Amino acid sequence: MPNRKKTNSNKKNKIIYKLTAAAVCIVLSAVAIACVCVKAQLISFNKMQMQSEGYSVGSISENSSVKHLPYTLSLPEETVEKGCAVKVLAQNEKWSKIVYNSNGALKCGFIKTELIENMQPESVKAEALTFDTGNLTARVGETVDINARLYPKNANEQIFWSSSDESVASVENGKVTLNKCGTAVITAKTENCSQSIDIRVIDESFEISFKKASYSLDLGSSLKLNSEINCDCKNIDWETSNADIIAVENGKATAKAAGAVVITAKINGAEASCRVYVRNANQHAPRPLNTMNAYGNIYNYHPSVYYFEGGWNGYKYWCAYTPYEKNNDYWENPHIEVSNDLKNWTVPKGFSNPLEPVPETYERGKVYNSDTELVYNTDTKQLECWWRFYDKPNNRVVLRRKVTKDGTNWSKAEDMLTGELYKYDFLSPAIIYENGIYRMWAINQNTGHSLDYRESADGRNWGEIRQIRIEYKDKELANWHIDLIHTPKGYEALISAYYPKENDRTHMSLYYAYSADNISYTKAEKIFSPSDSDSAFDNRGLYRSSLFYANGKYYMIYSALNKKTGPSGMGIICGKNVFTMH
Repeated sequence: MPNRKKTNSNKKNKIIYKLTAAAVCIVLSAVAIACVCVKAQLISFNKMQMQSEGYSVGSISENSSVKHLPYTLSLPEETVEKGCAVKVLAQNEKWSKIVYNSNGALKCGFIKTELIENMQPESVKAEALTFDTGNLTARVGETVDINARLYPKNANEQIFWSSSDESVASVENGKVTLNKCGTAVITAKTENCSQSIDIRVIDESFEISFKKASYSLDLGSSLKLNSEINCDCKNIDWETSNADIIAVENGKATAKAAGAVVITAKINGAEASCRVYVRNANQHAPRPLNTMNAYGNIYNYHPSVYYFEGGWNGYKYWCAYTPYEKNNDYWENPHIEVSNDLKNWTVPKGFSNPLEPVPETYERGKVYNSDTELVYNTDTKQLECWWRFYDKPNNRVVLRRKVTKDGTNWSKAEDMLTGELYKYDFLSPAIIYENGIYRMWAINQNTGHSLDYRESADGRNWGEIRQIRIEYKDKELANWHIDLIHTPKGYEALISAYYPKENDRTHMSLYYAYSADNISYTKAEKIFSPSDSDSAFDNRGLYRSSLFYANGKYYMIYSALNKKTGPSGMGIICGKNVFTMH
């Protein structure tokens, strides 16, 4: 009887060993060659810790075998050749968990730590560099630590620091020493990134500052500046960067024209500044654009404009939009129109709308087209029209695309990106192609109307989502539709925002925010509200609108709603900045 039990036990152990080993091999075979960072945790043992940032790389000092650890199962025994490059995922004094290439296949296992040599951190380039602080004012003799952050977080490039004037402020590894009064620019650089801040050095025993970094005024209103200073000071000298916009007299700032200025307070060598906006100065278009759609009306929505400075196939301005008569998504099918003066619009020669017809499986509210976006690929020299296809019966949302080389002949529709209906969404996609990369911002209704950012080299295979936070003065507001452009100023966003609690997207206004690095954005400022005139075509609400920069001006083509008709067409205004368009 004891021998029989032992035999059964051995058989049982062999079966378990084989099943476990087979399961491990199946997991390993699913690991792609490109996925160097193996997600599946094959094994763990005491004192083994994953590195928090990046991994180390090295080579094998002598031929050895990948072995299993005591009381655990790992890969079958396999020889690793001397000199074979390995990536060390984790290690302790005796054992290291490694990834290596074996005849074109990615393998993972455990090897003695003493056999690994030439260890060094894996090099990860930075894509962006930011500071935790903005421009500074400090006293002589002080030191300031500037914390530089690299993105992605596991970037390990060396940061090179410099000062525009070492006699005023010297810097070493982000630690700034303030030597004498004056100003200096402190710069941090990597191979592909750069960031700078201004430091003003004073030699006074007191500080002066504003209670807030920025203020907003209505046209004709005023602000008592003395009450906004954190200092009980008299005889303050006030300066304004533009007296035509805001005049300052005896500590009182008066808004005279639309725009934005910097107000500066100075006393005894100390100074402080704040930014003041004169808001809601944009003037409404007197009438909607005469962009006649294929259905015989001008009730068009969701414009996207691309500007060609020298023209492209005979036209400077190319516009995609979707009709939306009576809020009926049956008409919401991509259209193309062109212009050379932004007043007279027509279809490209030889082309007829719509670009994409009503879906064959159309169901109101369940299957329909929406949300057009124009993109120009500078490498292929093709104009691309993207749009969102909503398909509730199949639990999906799809980004589709057509391309053209002449504006007349367009390709068949392609499915470029598909998401699960209640997990991912690509509402109001804003897409830019630059430096060989598609950059896309879109709203996801399933994650609290978050602004999701992705990148792709081919438009089909997209990287991981990075959420971008846009803050509003009114914290109850949420993103709905967005347009985004890249100018010398940075990434500039135009957002239609609404109140989710009220679930009303017919009374929205337009907001503006920008970022120098596409990481940190300014707080969204309201720049355009519905008209207060009962007779205006845009007296109810503003929807997804298109912002573009041309001829030294900003242009905005906006979607409008009327109190009586609902969707009423598109208006256009322009100006030297986003606060002074008419």
